[in-house]
Amino acid sequence: MLRILICLLMATVVQANPIEPIVVTDQTLQINGEQRFFFAFETGDEIVLDLSMLKGKFVKAVEVLVYQGETKYQVLQVDALNRKKIRVFERAIYEFRLKSGGAKRVRFKIERIPYSSARVDFDTHVEWRTITDTIRRNYSEKITTIYDTTYVTKYRRVLKRTDLDVVEVANQEERVHSRTNLTNDNISTLSFNLPPSIQENSLEQQVVGWAYWVGVGQEGTESYNKELKKFLQTAATKIVTKNILAGLALGVYAVSVNPPQGENIQYELFVENKGQKTRIASGDVTTAFGREMKELQGRVHLTLNNDNFLNGLNVGFKIAAVVERRIYRMEGYQERKIAALELKDIKGRVILRKREVPVINAW
Repeated sequence: MLRILICLLMATVVQANPIEPIVVTDQTLQINGEQRFFFAFETGDEIVLDLSMLKGKFVKAVEVLVYQGETKYQVLQVDALNRKKIRVFERAIYEFRLKSGGAKRVRFKIERIPYSSARVDFDTHVEWRTITDTIRRNYSEKITTIYDTTYVTKYRRVLKRTDLDVVEVANQEERVHSRTNLTNDNISTLSFNLPPSIQENSLEQQVVGWAYWVGVGQEGTESYNKELKKFLQTAATKIVTKNILAGLALGVYAVSVNPPQGENIQYELFVENKGQKTRIASGDVTTAFGREMKELQGRVHLTLNNDNFLNGLNVGFKIAAVVERRIYRMEGYQERKIAALELKDIKGRVILRKREVPVINAW
């Protein structure tokens, strides 16, 4: 049994011998500037570089790159290379560049180690072939500009009409009690909203002015009716409005200053807009007219104060606003667009240029 084991251990074992490096080139070179070498390598090869200086301290650069491709190895100020290995991953032509700033004398050796014995006979020498490039060179170019006209349909907003409307904001009578009234206050406060502004595609609305009247008792009412009669006799009522307050707001009528005799009321008129109050008018009157052209938005506050100790007062008041309404419609139209087009008339000639390129001479 022991003899059998010994025999098995001493049985012939096939030992794989490593592939010896194959010399691609081994040269002694005089370098003054740059020298280039081109060799083909097979997939899986290892490139082995050796370089030693025979004259001079070092060469400026050694570079190895795939032909018309990326750099695989580069080193500067080289005084020696000892068995520098570069792996080849794909069959290709490699370019080797030696650069020197002055006269140098070196020994440069390239070897390859195939990845298998089947590729030992791969031919590393390249064949130089002549190819012809076709180049076109233009020597004359004429540019002619023409214009192309097109029409695009677009839409715009067009004013259809403008209307003026009279909006009655207030028209009522308020009982303001005397200062000695035991159950009611002698101050009354009333509030009214002015017509809002509107901004829409087909409608724009805004107040262009408003006017008011305040009158106490029969005397105040008679004064109002007297002014109304005078206003209705003017030409403005035939073409603008029959509302006296609208006439005041539009500035086509002015009230004569001739206050009647009678009981008085203290009044204050404010406009509140966006949290801010603005005083419009105030007074101690039997009757009063007024016009406002600035504060046209918000809420109107009217305060009536009766300073009479014994008698309560009936106070009439009116507010009218003139509203301008703009009615729009959408109108289609054609917009012309002009585009400049350049036509080029190019004359030239074709040049054939020959050049040498390396190709792999391998099976």
